[in-house]
Amino acid sequence: GQILLGISFEVLSALVDRMLGGIGVSETVHRDLTDIEEALSKKMIEKTVKTLEDSWANFHPVKGKIIGLDNSYTTIQVATSGEIVALITLEVQISGQHYGLLSLCFPYPVLEGVLSQLSNQHFFQIKGLMSSDEEKDLMIKKLNPSPLNISIQFGTAEITTKELLDLRVGDVIKLDNKINEEVIVKINNKKKFFARPGTLKNSVCVRITDRYNALKQVLRSYI
Repeated sequence: GQILLGISFEVLSALVDRMLGGIGVSETVHRDLTDIEEALSKKMIEKTVKTLEDSWANFHPVKGKIIGLDNSYTTIQVATSGEIVALITLEVQISGQHYGLLSLCFPYPVLEGVLSQLSNQHFFQIKGLMSSDEEKDLMIKKLNPSPLNISIQFGTAEITTKELLDLRVGDVIKLDNKINEEVIVKINNKKKFFARPGTLKNSVCVRITDRYNALKQVLRSYI
């Protein structure tokens, strides 16, 4: 059967821009794709279809292919009027600043033959297949190059709104940390490590000293 994969123009234009060597700039004004952009889009969608095949493999063997590519949902019909469909909509973020939607529409006749295999019981029966050492190594290998946002918290302070508005260049904010106290390393805004600040080849750096623990943080304030 046929399913519908919908990609908002904001997401598609950013991906095409990256494929053409750009930084991934998203266009907000909808327009028709050029022949080159359409060819690049098909390559990207083919990889998405392959990912869908792999995702379904544990439930049911699936072979997918692109039937057509259109600039408008209104000209595409994968289900009859009034037919039940399963619609999945995801928010996609690119370069931390461009957002858009990606939707998958499965008509009921497409899922009808495999609904019995989509039960919770069946899912947990096959879940063990995804927990093998080989699968874990593959997942870690895919996660290893993922970028993470690391920030250092040197201390905190409480000020009033008036004090904040009155801040000028050169003003000093007194933090609650002592000068010889360890700082906190955050990964994706989560406290993960204690560290000592310093310098390395004229650059500011920190040296990891221990894993973060909330109780340790409280106890260290009394030492």
